[in-house]
Amino acid sequence: MHKVLLMRLEAPLMSFGAPIVDNIGTIQAFPSLSQLCGMLANALGYYHSEFDSLNTLQSQLLYSVCCLQSGEKITDYQTVDLGQNFMIDRGWTTKHQLEVRAGGSSKGTHIRNRDYWANASFLVAIKFKSENDSLKIADIAEALQRPARPLFIGRKCCIPSTKLFEALVESDSTLAAIESYVSNTLGHHGEFEVWSSEIGLNEADYEETMVTDERDWENQIHVGQRSIRHGLLKLEAKR
Repeated sequence: MHKVLLMRLEAPLMSFGAPIVDNIGTIQAFPSLSQLCGMLANALGYYHSEFDSLNTLQSQLLYSVCCLQSGEKITDYQTVDLGQNFMIDRGWTTKHQLEVRAGGSSKGTHIRNRDYWANASFLVAIKFKSENDSLKIADIAEALQRPARPLFIGRKCCIPSTKLFEALVESDSTLAAIESYVSNTLGHHGEFEVWSSEIGLNEADYEETMVTDERDWENQIHVGQRSIRHGLLKLEAKR
């Protein structure tokens, strides 16, 4: 049995980021590995410069996701006028350094299209491949309830509408934890779309998909590929 953290992701708008193409910010159907790592790291109070801690946290994460309510995909049309006085030439970055803009894209009005999930609800189960004194799932559970900084789901405008911490349970796997919690605690039944990064799932029930969502935190790029299992979790009504 393993300690498994359950998180509830709900907000008027959520963003599960996918690769941005030109000015179009698309989303995918479930939160990525790097997104969950960034959210947990933010709750723990990590800084962008703590590359080793971020990479260690990311490398230890195993998780499954269950869509409780699919919501609606919407696109937000955004514009920004970089010619305004307070935005000309320079701005502060997350590294607390002054960044100077240059080139043709540093001025004028820019158009952006950003996708969001509206009124959706997801249950996420997380466990570590291994625990040590500096990395415990119980510490993550505590941090989500008393985060070092405000938390958001994807983009900073995506403020949670309910508490992120759902429960801390013991289970054989993250998917088994979701199945038990959705059926026994929430009392839901029916078919629910699920994704899982754990191996050993029944291949007849889940389709394998390759994704690139592991982040090189020092160079700020996504690298490599990993396997995700995707399918339907079928829960019968309790008699």
